[in-house]
Amino acid sequence: MSSLKCAICDAETSLICSVCKSASYCSTECQKKDLPLHKLLCDKLEKFKATHPRPKPTFTSSHKLALRFPASRKEPEFIWVKINLINEHGKWRLNSDIAEHLHGKVGLVDLSCTQFVHPHYGIDISYDDEAIADSQCIAYLLDGCESVFDRLPRSNLASIASASCGSYVVTRWVKTAADNRPLKEYQDITLNDVRESFAFFYRDVDCIEIKKPNPFVLLKQPQWVSRVIISCRGEELFQGKRKYRQVAIRHEKEKWYGMISSISKDLGFPLGLEPYYAAWHEEAWRDQKLAAKHGDPFSNPEALNLMLGINPMKGSETSWNSAEIRFTITGKLLTMVAVGRIDQQDITEKQIEVLSRYCTDIVHVAMQDKDNDFDEDTKKAILQKYLCKDRFNAYFDEYKAKKLAEGDASWADAYPPKPSTPVKEDAKEEDERLAKRRKVMRDIESRLGEKQNK
Repeated sequence: MSSLKCAICDAETSLICSVCKSASYCSTECQKKDLPLHKLLCDKLEKFKATHPRPKPTFTSSHKLALRFPASRKEPEFIWVKINLINEHGKWRLNSDIAEHLHGKVGLVDLSCTQFVHPHYGIDISYDDEAIADSQCIAYLLDGCESVFDRLPRSNLASIASASCGSYVVTRWVKTAADNRPLKEYQDITLNDVRESFAFFYRDVDCIEIKKPNPFVLLKQPQWVSRVIISCRGEELFQGKRKYRQVAIRHEKEKWYGMISSISKDLGFPLGLEPYYAAWHEEAWRDQKLAAKHGDPFSNPEALNLMLGINPMKGSETSWNSAEIRFTITGKLLTMVAVGRIDQQDITEKQIEVLSRYCTDIVHVAMQDKDNDFDEDTKKAILQKYLCKDRFNAYFDEYKAKKLAEGDASWADAYPPKPSTPVKEDAKEEDERLAKRRKVMRDIESRLGEKQNK
């Protein structure tokens, strides 16, 4: 007997679900990940077999347990699929009779390029090739998730299945040899196959926005990494997008193109930015009156401020208190931007919102050299004072308290980013050593106070 494999990670295990005896897990952690989806079918398996006995086999046919994602119901269900032994040109092979479980022409999904969690066996996914109605089951299972930017024409994940609408039937098989050629041998579907089958419905999506909690979709490392989208003004104004949006991006899709936030690096949690340049051409986006009222719809100052230059050296190629021109077009970041941690740790939209405000209201104001009299030592002192963990965390707590006071309960569990690199501690001793720069520092503090009191 072959060893059991974990439904989530494919690790060998001897632990099996005591109820359905059809799903196995290597740990309680993997079991918890799969539990919401597993519970939809766990106690239904034995009931189905009791109320729908396996049809008796014949010399040329048998029936195997299969899984259907129905078009007209929310939850997946079990069915018996007839497997026929047929002869083609003197060669025998097995064929699954799916047509009776679908409506119209049967299509078979091309899974040849799909990387499966369980490579030691295969699944076939058949669908209604002529169906036009959206699948209620897939819409229910993907509720609350939306594709941000991908290769698909539709934006709502619940509509991804609409490329071939209706029901879907999943069968399981292993390869055997017959006449020195591979042959599919069909087996009963197991509850280990449910997760593998469901993942197909968002396999072509590279970035998923989590609009509300979804217990069925697993967007965890290492396959997925947490990111935050910062919307440009046009997305907010014309598409109703929130400024900061929590997303998950496939690990192999992230590309920073050298856009690393120096400020976040000094604070101990280096962030990379991936731009998605605006390609919208609606007339409203180019309306000059609207642009004058709301600002350039293609600009993204909140993202741009994360890229402020902090090099104190005079004559350096990098800038001081402004984003490098290579990150901008005419000084503006004309795009929506995905922001993530270089160390692959999770980041939240609350953390990015606070950091953007900190860069704008504190760091940018502190670095303003109105009289052009900052020398290298002065700039270093400014950085040591404001780009330190304690200073930022204190600002985070103040910002959070303000949001809670305004009645936004979503901030109750917000917390600052955990550092991944050694961070600069409070620069009190350094300030004392740089006594000759204290006057400049007091002027900066005064300027910050004036801005915050406005």
